[in-house]
Amino acid sequence: MTHTIVQPYEANIKSIPGLVADGTLATSQYLAMKISGILKVAVNDSKGGFAVGILQDEPGDTEAATVAYTGQSKMIAGTGGVAAGDLIASDTDGTGITASAEEYFLGAALTTADAGEIFIIDLDAKGYVKAA
Repeated sequence: MTHTIVQPYEANIKSIPGLVADGTLATSQYLAMKISGILKVAVNDSKGGFAVGILQDEPGDTEAATVAYTGQSKMIAGTGGVAAGDLIASDTDGTGITASAEEYFLGAALTTADAGEIFIIDLDAKGYVKAA
């Protein structure tokens, strides 16, 4: 008997209504976002800092921004890549990296990816990694 391997895909995504881009985010699709002002989002630039979700589109300055906060989303892997099962934090450029102690994580990787590649993250698992 042979088994067909099915790659995970984006599913069950819910986004935060009313958000707009704080500056152009035209090259920021699938990166982690932070709240940067009243209903404004920007790329999360704090390693392991709190991120509200993953950008799903490519809005220009002050255009509507679709940011997924739950479900399974694509994300771009950062330095070192990610492995399936890793808890995922944001790096300083909004890419996904393996979470370390005293960092917030936005979900768990469902697939493996090298740096710069797209992987699937389950945004339904969020939290903070305590110090050892």
